Amino acid sequence: ATLTNLGIEVKSRGEINAARQLFQEAIQVQQEALKAEPNNAQSREFLGKHQANLEELTAEKEPF
Repeated sequence: ATLTNLGIEVKSRGEINAARQLFQEAIQVQQEALKAEPNNAQSREFLGKHQANLEELTAEKEPF
């Protein structure tokens, strides 16, 4: 959650690339946590939140 929180803060300052990197790192960390404990509901929830943040960032940067 710390990486995502930092990503949100960085994004609010307009540092889109840095925010993207933080969200991607948060996803990687959470995926590793799920490999260690595949049935951990909290890890699955956090992974979803991290992915949603990255998707939102991408959608904001690349409007349709």
